[in-house]
Amino acid sequence: MKADISKPSDVEALIQKAAERFGRLDIANNAGIEGVWVPIVRQSEADWDRTIAINLKCVRLSLKYEIRQMLRQGGGGAIVNMASITGLIGLTGASSV
Repeated sequence: MKADISKPSDVEALIQKAAERFGRLDIANNAGIEGVWVPIVRQSEADWDRTIAINLKCVRLSLKYEIRQMLRQGGGGAIVNMASITGLIGLTGASSV
């Protein structure tokens, strides 16, 4: 299913369709993007805002609707949130990753 994970209605529909298709939601994940790899002094506000909207907001939206679905089912399931290696070390030109 095609979905824009930065839009609440798309995330909610995605979770609902997965639960309908498979009968329940037992495992869930999140998604993210790299953003634009340029030095921070050259990075546009639009690029930064898009990366933050996807990489932070999508985790919150995913959790919101995944947990809601899992609670409806009576609990159970697992949610796995991941980060890139840049969550641990810095990389040149990766100011928004």
